[in-house]
Amino acid sequence: MVKAKDLKVGQVVRLECGDAGNWGNFEVDKITALEDSVDVLCHYGVIHMEFSWELDKMLEVIE
Repeated sequence: MVKAKDLKVGQVVRLECGDAGNWGNFEVDKITALEDSVDVLCHYGVIHMEFSWELDKMLEVIE
């Protein structure tokens, strides 16, 4: 587990998105640190997503 503010490009995070139980392993492509949050662009295969988390949000990093 890693805090959102400590994520690095290239890491893979396991996220639930869409329906409950719909998990994907998203590779981090770009991180933008803001004053009170972190914006993260990532992809899972051909699916590209953007997430925004509070700095202390704990995320499951698998790679």
